[in-house]
Amino acid sequence: MNFCGINYLWIAYFLISVTGTRLTSQNKTLDSLYADYFKTANVKEKLSKATGLIVALGNGKEITKAKAVIVDMENLNAGPSHENIRKGIILISKSLLFKALDSAGKSMDYAKQAIPFLQTDKGYLARAKSLIIMNYYMRGQFDSCIKIGNSNLAEFKKSGSVISELEVLMCMGRSYDFIGNRKKAIQLSLEAIDIAKQNNKTNKLSELYISMSTIYKEEDSNMAKKYALMSLSVLGNPTNAEVIEVVNVSYLILGNVYHNMHVEDSALYYYYLCKDASLKAKDQRTYLSAIGNIGNVAYEQKQYDKALEYNFLTLTEYKKIELVSEIAVAYGSLADIYKDMKEYDKAVKYYDSALVITKQLQSADDYIYNYKGLSETYEMMGNYKEAFKYFRLYKQWNDSVNNNQNSKKINQMELDYKYKAEQKEKDLIQKNKDLITGEEINRQKYIIWAGILGGVLLVVFLSFTIKTNIARKKTNAKLQEFNNEIIRQKDIIEVKNHEITDSITYASRIQQGVIPDDKEMKGLFPQHFVFFKPRDIVSGDFYWANRVNNTTNKVMLAIADCTGHGVPGAFMSLVGNTLLNQTLNNPLITTPAEVLDYINKKLPETIKSKTSTGTIKDGMEIAMCEFNPDTLTMQFAGANSNIYVVRNNSIQIYKGDKQPIGESFSGKIINYTNQIILLQKKDCVYLITDGYADQFGGDKGKKFKYKPLEDLFCAISSKNMDEQKKIISDAFDSWKKNHEQVDDVLVMGIKI
Repeated sequence: MNFCGINYLWIAYFLISVTGTRLTSQNKTLDSLYADYFKTANVKEKLSKATGLIVALGNGKEITKAKAVIVDMENLNAGPSHENIRKGIILISKSLLFKALDSAGKSMDYAKQAIPFLQTDKGYLARAKSLIIMNYYMRGQFDSCIKIGNSNLAEFKKSGSVISELEVLMCMGRSYDFIGNRKKAIQLSLEAIDIAKQNNKTNKLSELYISMSTIYKEEDSNMAKKYALMSLSVLGNPTNAEVIEVVNVSYLILGNVYHNMHVEDSALYYYYLCKDASLKAKDQRTYLSAIGNIGNVAYEQKQYDKALEYNFLTLTEYKKIELVSEIAVAYGSLADIYKDMKEYDKAVKYYDSALVITKQLQSADDYIYNYKGLSETYEMMGNYKEAFKYFRLYKQWNDSVNNNQNSKKINQMELDYKYKAEQKEKDLIQKNKDLITGEEINRQKYIIWAGILGGVLLVVFLSFTIKTNIARKKTNAKLQEFNNEIIRQKDIIEVKNHEITDSITYASRIQQGVIPDDKEMKGLFPQHFVFFKPRDIVSGDFYWANRVNNTTNKVMLAIADCTGHGVPGAFMSLVGNTLLNQTLNNPLITTPAEVLDYINKKLPETIKSKTSTGTIKDGMEIAMCEFNPDTLTMQFAGANSNIYVVRNNSIQIYKGDKQPIGESFSGKIINYTNQIILLQKKDCVYLITDGYADQFGGDKGKKFKYKPLEDLFCAISSKNMDEQKKIISDAFDSWKKNHEQVDDVLVMGIKI
């Protein structure tokens, strides 16, 4: 079972967040520190207090007060000699604030902006660079974290910024752990522990002990337990809110350690201790991890309804705060539950979702976990071909991590061997000095012992060889068993596959018949293009267009992305198309927003797909527009979907409501917002689903993303629509290369 916190990405980020800048007096309250700042008259002294106060206010969730401090700094008159430092400190403060708000992207942007202003102050410069490295780690960009960390460590040592140095060492250590190099992770963590002890950084020492516990979590439960308890012991009985949060994390880790040791009573004790304490401290992330792990214990006790309830709750909340590593953990946990419930299709779906995030994070542990889960699930389904495929991927990653652990043991063996060899040589030299006679006897003894040693080594070598051959034969027998089963199933699978493919192909013709063809679209929009590339034979993306009535030139247009792709998505697209047709000539529906309100109400009634809590999970994202060519106006409403208008090579993004069609888990239904947009001749309007921006590709296998797509729209807007479509298509194929298409792709362009 994939326990919350098993990756420990947010835990390490939390540790480097709560004590990034320590306050001079832990006994002072936030209110007194806040008041003290505003009472300070000296500008230089005021600026020196700012970052520490921002950290404290951010961790205490006093966001309004933190913003007030930043506004005050922006109005300070620092004079020419301190102006650059003032600007740099303001940007660092904004970076720290957004870090406290879990917005790593904005935090990194402000830290980068601060660097040019801080070239004359090594301490603040180190602070800005350490924030950049921490945010690379939080975003799962472990290679960048390690690379930039290595290039700046020497600078941190020279600057005298001990906290920045410790934070970077911790981030680098955790990054090495995530990519499977635990030897390097332990080395950097021990180096940081020594620095913390030498500089009497007690709170930071506690955090480093927690980090060590997470590194040992799978390899050695006793060592993990030892470091978690050491973290608690150095803190004593804390009253400071920041340190209390560190204690709560220690409780969580101790729960995980006891779970790995199969001492469930102790595990639950620490999970409930963590849950209650973090709830009291309003520490949402630790609270979510605790209840997620309690839910997973319920799963192991076969209380599946409770386990699903807790894990869906944590998944929803982690998505809200965009904590990607824990989203992957939640997906893996849900997959485990559905696998045990024998709902194998759902299990595969959630393992696949976990792997999408794992490929971004490059987490070795998550690769091992999810590939193993997929192999076991497909084997239970009788699909031995897929089971064997994922078994090989699991074994490759597992062997890679084990090799890293073995290399550490080999290095230790080498050191032991060198020491023993040197000692033996010294003993022989001393013995030769003492023994003047009996050289022939000694020579014979040497020969005898050499022969015995050679014989022993030969026996050891032969034993190892025989054992290896036996293991290899067992592995080959297992592989042969898989291959035989694959061959027996091959003919049946080919027949079934052919029948299924024929049925889906026929269904695609039905779907194409529902979607407007090129002739219909040209009648409504003379200058347009549609780039439509389903991932499978049928698609969950679709578009719809109709004239409002025969007495007007107004045209309604929608593009939609339904839940899922392939056959499930195609079914949803037909339902969506039907509901859109129902809105035509309805006197109560006059705007795009009212169209979305109608569909949002009717969709649950139409498909009646309810969960155990009575809320629907199926839905769609829609961009809905009404074009009036006579007045050059466009009305727009979006259900979790945006549109783009390009004018004179400048792009304007009109954002829809952050609510897809279909009820949320809370059951709350909103009314969508109607927007009126004034257009001009030669404007280009672009509507998209998320498949283009989410496609993996390029040299590093990353997502295309929305900003490059927006830049592409600006670059092509002056060209005719056929050229635009070709450029859009060529850019997609060039980016995708040999990568699999991950989702349906739909891009539509209209020139006014």
